[in-house]
This record gives sequence, structure tokens and C-alpha cells, in this order.
Amino acid sequence: MAGFPEYLRVFTAVEISADARRAIAAVAGTLTGGLGRIGLVRQENLHVTLKFVGDVHRDDLPALGETIGECTAGLPPGPIEVRGIGAFPNLSRPRVLWAGVSDPSGILEPVHKRLNEALAGFGAKRERKRYVPHVTVGRIRGSFEAGELMLRIERGGEFRFSKEEASAVTLFMSEISRGAPPQYTVLGRYDLDA
Repeated sequence: MAGFPEYLRVFTAVEISADARRAIAAVAGTLTGGLGRIGLVRQENLHVTLKFVGDVHRDDLPALGETIGECTAGLPPGPIEVRGIGAFPNLSRPRVLWAGVSDPSGILEPVHKRLNEALAGFGAKRERKRYVPHVTVGRIRGSFEAGELMLRIERGGEFRFSKEEASAVTLFMSEISRGAPPQYTVLGRYDLDA
């Protein structure tokens, strides 16, 4: 596929609304300001990751797209709610700050399961642990005042960002440049359609 580098770093995700991204970015800035080194994800890059694939040869993109389409076929769209703030591994020792994703219809788990199995054929590592849907908000990069972060989160309340429909899986290319935030490009969208 002309115009693309030979290998592309790709992942699948559910996109969230611009309003949700704006709200998450505003809260993240307020919660983490002055607490230490954290690389916040750019507002336009916020999403619910389903499956990281890795480096894929550009000639394999059509087959990859077909496989993702097969994974979404027969699965209905469903409501999700983006709410809450937390951290991996936990708030006492935060390394990754996240916004939670509630999935009352249970659609994200089967989509992830299908992608986890099918995309192994493209070099993606099969995940064995339970899938926890979330929006990565930032990565802590050194000393950080975890106690103050916990206090700010407790004072902040419920942090309800949005209710929306998970209706498609998006395939993104991620371009990483030294010293700059990643640039994401949409390579395809695959509708959930029961």
C-alpha cells in the first residue's frame, strides 16, 4: 500500500465522543497538576483500547481489516459509560492513570475476546488476564505524589464523563516520534452489527 511505511504500529479501539475526551482531559489536568512527572495523553488520542496488535507489514493491512470485520460481525452495538478515575497497578503506586469504562450490555468483552484470538495471526500477543475496559489518561514518569492524587480523586466525586454507544471497532496506526506525543491515524472502522 503506497504512501505507508513498510511496517505500521497498529491497535484496535472504540472511539469516544469529543465531549467525553474534553471532559477527561480537563479533569486529568486538574487532578495531576503539580504532583510530579506525568505524560498526559493528548485529548484527541483518548479512546478505549480493545487490542494492541504491534507492527504489521503494510501489505497485510487488507487481510487485517478483513479479520477485524469478521470479529465484529454478528455482535450488536451496546451502551458504555465512561466514568471514574483510577490507576494501574493501584492509586498507592500509580504508573498509569485511567478513566473507567462501564459496559452494561457486556459487548466489549466478546469483541476483545474475538480480537485477542484472531489477531494473534498478525503477531499480536494473546492476553491471558481478564480484559478491563478503560481509557488511558496518562503515564507517570518518575516521582509522583500519589497520596495527594488519592485525596484529589476522593474530593472530586464520581467523575461521570459520558454515556454513549459502542458501535464500531476502529483500527488505528500509531506513529511515534522522539520527544513528541504519538500521532494516531484511522485506518478503518468496522461496525458492530448483529
